Amino acid sequence: MRNLAIVLAACSGFAYGTDVQPIGHWAFDEGGGMVIFDDSAQGANGVMGGGTSWVTGPFGGAVQLDGTSSGIVSFAIPKERQFGTGSFTVCCWFCPTRLDIDSQYQTRRLFGFDNWPSMHVYVDVQASGAVSFSMGHQPEGQAKTGGGAGSKTLARVNEWSHVAAVCDRESRKLLVYLNGVLEGESSLSAEFNGDLVADRPMTLGSGWQSFCGLVGELKMVRGAVSAADIRSDHDATRAGYATPLAAPAVVPPRDAAPLEYFVAPRGNDAWSGTLPEPNAAGTDGPFRTVAKAAGMVQPGDTCSLRAGVYREVLKPAASGTATAPITFRNHNSEKAVLSGLEPVTDWRDEGNGLHSAPLRWSMDHMNQLFADGIMLTEARWPNNTGTLLQPTRAVAAAGTVNTLTDPNLPGDNDFWKGAWLWCAGGACWHCWARKVTAFDAQTKTLTFEPAFKPDDHWYVPRKGNLYALLGTRNALDAEDEWWFDPAQRRVYLKAPVGKTPNALAIEAKQRVTVIDLRGRSHVRLVGLAFLGGGLMTDAKSSDLLLQGLKGEYTGHSYLQDVSGTGSVAVNGKRIDVIGCEFSNSSTTLLRVDGEQNRVVNCYVHEGDYAGMWSGTVVLRGRRHVISRNTFRDSGRDLISTGGLGESIVEYNDLSHAGWLTHDLGMTYGHTTDFLNTVFRYNRVHDNVTAACSLGIYFDHLSMNVIVHHNLIRGTKNDPVRFNNPSFFCLSFHNTAWHTGDTGTFDHSKRNDLFGTRFYNNVLNGKVRLPAHVFLAGNAVTDDPGYVDPAAGRFELKPDSRAIDAGIPLAGINDGWAGAAPDAGALEFGQPAWVVGHDFANPPPIPEWAPVNVPYMNGVFNSCFEYGLEAWRMTGAGKARTVAGNGWGNGWGRGDPEPTGTCKAELELGPGLDGVEQTVSGLFPDTCYTLSGWFKIPVAGEKVALGVREFGGVEPELTCETDSAVWKRLTVEFKTGSASTSAVVSLRKTSDGAGLVRCDNVGLPRLPKGSDWERPPAPEPPPKKLQAAVLPPPFTVKRVAQPVTIDGKLTPSEWPDGELPLKQSPNRELLETPACVGRVCHDGSTLYVAVTVPVKDAAALKRGKAWGTDDGVEICFVDAKGALPVFSYAVHGFCGGACESVTDGKATPEAAARLGREVRYAAAVEGNTWTGEWAIPLAAADTGIAPGMRLPFNLCVFRSESNEWILWAGTLGPAWQLENAGTIIFE
Repeated sequence: MRNLAIVLAACSGFAYGTDVQPIGHWAFDEGGGMVIFDDSAQGANGVMGGGTSWVTGPFGGAVQLDGTSSGIVSFAIPKERQFGTGSFTVCCWFCPTRLDIDSQYQTRRLFGFDNWPSMHVYVDVQASGAVSFSMGHQPEGQAKTGGGAGSKTLARVNEWSHVAAVCDRESRKLLVYLNGVLEGESSLSAEFNGDLVADRPMTLGSGWQSFCGLVGELKMVRGAVSAADIRSDHDATRAGYATPLAAPAVVPPRDAAPLEYFVAPRGNDAWSGTLPEPNAAGTDGPFRTVAKAAGMVQPGDTCSLRAGVYREVLKPAASGTATAPITFRNHNSEKAVLSGLEPVTDWRDEGNGLHSAPLRWSMDHMNQLFADGIMLTEARWPNNTGTLLQPTRAVAAAGTVNTLTDPNLPGDNDFWKGAWLWCAGGACWHCWARKVTAFDAQTKTLTFEPAFKPDDHWYVPRKGNLYALLGTRNALDAEDEWWFDPAQRRVYLKAPVGKTPNALAIEAKQRVTVIDLRGRSHVRLVGLAFLGGGLMTDAKSSDLLLQGLKGEYTGHSYLQDVSGTGSVAVNGKRIDVIGCEFSNSSTTLLRVDGEQNRVVNCYVHEGDYAGMWSGTVVLRGRRHVISRNTFRDSGRDLISTGGLGESIVEYNDLSHAGWLTHDLGMTYGHTTDFLNTVFRYNRVHDNVTAACSLGIYFDHLSMNVIVHHNLIRGTKNDPVRFNNPSFFCLSFHNTAWHTGDTGTFDHSKRNDLFGTRFYNNVLNGKVRLPAHVFLAGNAVTDDPGYVDPAAGRFELKPDSRAIDAGIPLAGINDGWAGAAPDAGALEFGQPAWVVGHDFANPPPIPEWAPVNVPYMNGVFNSCFEYGLEAWRMTGAGKARTVAGNGWGNGWGRGDPEPTGTCKAELELGPGLDGVEQTVSGLFPDTCYTLSGWFKIPVAGEKVALGVREFGGVEPELTCETDSAVWKRLTVEFKTGSASTSAVVSLRKTSDGAGLVRCDNVGLPRLPKGSDWERPPAPEPPPKKLQAAVLPPPFTVKRVAQPVTIDGKLTPSEWPDGELPLKQSPNRELLETPACVGRVCHDGSTLYVAVTVPVKDAAALKRGKAWGTDDGVEICFVDAKGALPVFSYAVHGFCGGACESVTDGKATPEAAARLGREVRYAAAVEGNTWTGEWAIPLAAADTGIAPGMRLPFNLCVFRSESNEWILWAGTLGPAWQLENAGTIIFE
């Protein structure tokens, strides 16, 4: 063994000899933040997980690991400094606060490094207190080799111990030292030769049975430290860790009346805390810290916070009771602020308006600075002269899976190396962040990592994407910008002109959470403010009241979604959030999960300013009431609803989503059985996204949801959208204004919205829904006759087309007047209801109650997303739920299938097996249709859908199948004269060992006396087409004479060469007749002709609505500069109409200028039609030069087959020309 006395120096200063390599030294002296700095020269900083917290004491600083999978500290060690094939030593101080664990493996992991099962290095603490060190290596196909050693002395709860784990490869020994004494030793197996490297971090704690307790100073070296040096290391650091932890204070129960405690900045934790201010003698008064009071309160007590800022976490030590809750409140309406920020002082002048100050802690990607309470901007380019939700961003000119090019980027080579690229990439669905690894100043190209996969084209940067560069000193050039240097632990700030940081209140974020109610019940928080941190509850929290709270800047990160900890997280049961205001977060502000929670009269705004996937408000869980709130301003969706069930969302004012991203809704959910959740009486308005702007939006596999009586305006697309497959979705009595068409979408074109109904809505655009969707009573018009829609007055005028246009719906439009119910949300003469928050006049708090809406699905848990809840097992009793196929369309996982099954499916078998459910709420003498999907993966088995006990003549009706692919079965039945219920069953009717699958069961509750409804069955999905490739560049020949634009396609005018149009948008080869394009030029004008074959020319749709009427789209880039920024799109229709549009992001002025100069004619001859265009490229602000390359595409919409036919499939719209073809001018 090497004599490494030099390691003693390494313990404090890390001065290493030439034969010993440091891995890292972490002193845990930061006292706050989320980063454990490496005090060696290696820079391998540790990052704390969500289940960690700082603790201080005689030992200085330490981190508490809470024993959960998130209670870890991660150290990303480069492979060249990992353990490798040499000796190594790991030393650490630790103090268990709990040793026992509810597991068959009676151990907790203190240190871990693995790539299981091929390699591992573990230091574990057994439930007995013994410490073990093990390591192993197992190449693929070979036996595992390694060894392990353990201590004889036991670590004790609440006492510090020092462990050293040594792997000495020279002597082939594993050694464990506890408190400087060799406690265990073993030999490495003779075959062991493992290279201990991995792409994973080393950790204190573990995702598997993590250590529960405190961890302190940690040192790791490549080399086997001698016994003497380990003893010296222990003795040198022992003094700080000699004192055991104090046992948690136990406040004895009181029989006396409840107490009121006070906390004030002028208080003292040694006082009684029962006076609101210090007494004259200065011997008694309020507490100084919230923590002291939180440890004292008992059921029935109140803690009143005086005005001031409390830089700590409010975490009650105990819960209240149902009759004696614990209350924390502000005293007499004073402003008491719980803050996650700490002051930054001792600023020094660095010259040129730059100052710096020491900052001993770091929040890693969550670092955030404030000046006088205003959030400052991390150094970025371009400088942000806008707001958080409307920031100044640069425009990409091009991109690849790992590059982005912008000719406007400043700087020399590698000027931007180390910065973070924050980009709304690809289709702009969300904003992502990647580390810049290189910058080529000549080509103005950034290289970033990790690279996207080639099939991640939805996210790969492309022309026109907006982005910014963050987190580099090279961008620190504007007032109020800052940059943190982790190597120096200093923060640099460009203060406003004329001011210095020492004259400002500069604060930096140090805590993730400022209110922690996890595991607590019957606690009330009233009138408190909090800043710079989140409010946490968990599944064990219950019966909480959060009233009149004001939370600001709850979470911050442009790199990661921090909504799990940086939000107001309502995760338990019976939690009321009443009259609160929450604002400003990089992601979600309010997250509701659990059961039976209520959010009423709240104002939640300015969320998701980093453009993350999650909405400003996230609603999950069951039986919630979300009522009379104002939710507004979000980078993406305003409300995310995936995972919501049995809930009520009503009387809310929802506005201004989509400031940073595209393709989104004011509300958005998918892959969810909503369990008849209802969205009603809401105002939904102003989706500001630039592309694909929807109102109330349910994407694929949204089941059993009800949308009625909502006022929806200012969405460019659907007011209410159900993408397919989705089943039993209802849209009744919604009012739309300045919205787009109403349609649906599925990548696999299954067009299955079985059981979906649109009744009595006022819709503005065209309705493009499958034939089997029930449509009745809808007024489809751009001018419905509202009183003053621009002012939000959607009451009907006397001559409105919506009057008497509807159909009766019992329980939905009772009390209507006139010949029939009116379409839309407001019956004539009825004023609009009041929505949104009103702090001055608080509304009553509504109670949750189950809804009963006609046509809703009467089968509960019909998609088995909640296990077997509400179902009874029959037969063999083997029924269980298994993983579903997601959307089932090939875009989630697996191959396209006839239907999607969300997250779960029902599996029956082996043997005769089944489930059943009693469906109530039916009407006598009424016809019903039961349906369900079934699949037999193994031949020879059968499954049946059945119904019985419905009062009919037949004791039971069934339908059976042995289909190897998903198939929908239906059973029609009529209830008896006194029957109001039925038993539905799913049964495996064959007794073989095979298994069957079932899902998506439905039985709509039809109105009394209804006859059977038999809409057309959904069309089967088309078969998968052969993949196509991008066409090669096409040479556009020059002609001597201009082409006559008459739609006649005179052959002598057109040179040889054709562009075949036979690709789908998904770049597949279509099997329908191809179209033919031709192009030529005369030096200034581009001529285009397209011939489209059809089956019946008489059936051509000759209007001028793109996507409805037969037409052709010509797309080419804006080529006036070195790099284009938008695409022109010109439409020509078979009826002769022509238009230049802004779909490709051309400005209205540019599109109009081109449209005025384009000449177009169309002609129909036999069963073909032809369009001819003359496009003067000068009108597109460019010219034609020999050899000039122009990104270009052609697209046909053929109405008879409802298909899009392209020259180059773009995996998106035809004008997405970075994925299209190219023409070259001769």
